[in-house]
Amino acid sequence: NESLKQERSVGFDLGFTKDINENSKIDITYFRTDFKESIVYDFVNNTHENGGGGVAEGFELSSNGSLTNNILYNLAYTNLFNADLKNSGRRLRTPKNWLGASITFEYEDYSITPELRYRDSQNIKFFGFEENFKEKNYLITNLSGIYHLNKKIDVYLRGENLADVNYTEAGWQMPGLSLLSGIKFAF
Repeated sequence: NESLKQERSVGFDLGFTKDINENSKIDITYFRTDFKESIVYDFVNNTHENGGGGVAEGFELSSNGSLTNNILYNLAYTNLFNADLKNSGRRLRTPKNWLGASITFEYEDYSITPELRYRDSQNIKFFGFEENFKEKNYLITNLSGIYHLNKKIDVYLRGENLADVNYTEAGWQMPGLSLLSGIKFAF
């Protein structure tokens, strides 16, 4: 599209990382981007167009480390409290909240990791439709296990979407319950 104006933005983030103890840390980051011009997709006419200025603003909070010698954790949260375009409201495909949490239990040559992932609802568009569609929020549970055969070979088994949640991501149907296994070689 030759009539597109170049996307222009100025952004920054400000954060800090703090050691909770010798094995764990927490990280907090505030971010903001001001758009003088943005490029958005026009799903009705199947082309790109200028979307005007806007703001994307939020914060991220994460922590990871060890609870004991054989219990590890990882937490991550993002809050996108402002994702507005001046001309059209909230940007498409910008949920307000994301959350991920996992804990790994290690014992000798084995490890097992349950994981939770959450995403808020978000507005999306499809080709040929003028109206927005609301994509539902979801909570997914995963579980993985690893057996360290030796220093160079791991055998793993992973179950994804264990509750067989019916959900979409950006309009695409995501898999239901899935089981994966494999062998990982390190060189």
